[in-house]
Amino acid sequence: MRELTQVKRGRTTTSRIDPGEYACRALVSQLADVWVEYHHKAALKNSDRYLGAVRSFAKFLGPYLTALGLNPADARLDTDHIDLAEAVYAWENDLLGQFPENSSQPWQLSRSLLGLVHHRAERDARVPEKLRKRAAAPPTLRKATGEPLDEFSNSERLALKGAAQDDLRTLEKRLARGRELLEAGKDPREFGWKELPNLVWAARHRLLTMDELRVHLPAHAKRWPQELREARPADSGALGGFYGLLRGVHALLFPQELDLHPFRVLLLLAMLDCTTEELHALRVPDLEFSDQGVRIVQTKNRADRVRADYHVADQPLEKGEVPGELAYEGRGDWDEERGHLPAPEEMGPRHGHQSLLQRVAARCLGPSRRDAGQPVLLVG
Repeated sequence: MRELTQVKRGRTTTSRIDPGEYACRALVSQLADVWVEYHHKAALKNSDRYLGAVRSFAKFLGPYLTALGLNPADARLDTDHIDLAEAVYAWENDLLGQFPENSSQPWQLSRSLLGLVHHRAERDARVPEKLRKRAAAPPTLRKATGEPLDEFSNSERLALKGAAQDDLRTLEKRLARGRELLEAGKDPREFGWKELPNLVWAARHRLLTMDELRVHLPAHAKRWPQELREARPADSGALGGFYGLLRGVHALLFPQELDLHPFRVLLLLAMLDCTTEELHALRVPDLEFSDQGVRIVQTKNRADRVRADYHVADQPLEKGEVPGELAYEGRGDWDEERGHLPAPEEMGPRHGHQSLLQRVAARCLGPSRRDAGQPVLLVG
């Protein structure tokens, strides 16, 4: 019996294989020894896929050799009495019928078994040359790849665009309401902490903290005024209490990270050749506005490439699009003064790490990752 103790997700488990359960007992013993040795030498956290490959091959090999009139007990890695290279080919073909067409499991099992044989061949000169070459070669099975997604149809692209634009309109209305509340708000230290405009005023002047809310508001949200309960992102859970109120009030003044997603969708729809890296590397200095449109500078650091796309504002309507869809009620004059965002310690002890709002500000307003002295190539 070969056993191996592993730690999986914090739990200690024991994997084992009994060579006596298989007709090719000697071969299973050798492969099991290689499995244990390779696990320790390669410092693997989980080597169950190698054990699964040994079991699968051993289960196939017994009936396969018997059908050929050969004795499975003669199968060994260090002799050529049995042509194991041909047996591996036959096993790979058998695996194809055991799993679905797009499964990666046959490739994974073959790759794992060949890896063990190759590990033994590097340390044992008695391994036959044919088997040695077979183990050094890649599996004959093709690694399954995911089915490529079809390109969005024009109607689907319009639906994505419309949903993103609706999200932006909602954002504009939320920030517009925040500006109105800010104008009506007063210092809560003098006029009270139970009115939403005063909390918005306090958030804008960096006075709104978890400690202040706990001191001046009832412990249970059901005893808060209605407008404060409605400002929370959720009625229960982590966002149903003081932290949820803090998040909700700041959301009236500053865009949050989720608010960036509709911008990403619209940018990807407008820039068909834009990569994820170029999209997430965008900074405010990369945008150049003019009366005719906007120039977006895209940087791909790994390819050492800088390029720019110019998007004209007055473009012909797409099929299915009607005039007025791009009209926004908001003014887009978001508060961009980073100095008024809450400091990490103001988010409370549970959220003392870099806050969500600060990460948004760093992403939207932080300096470009390009060196200031590096020339920007504007193409197109």
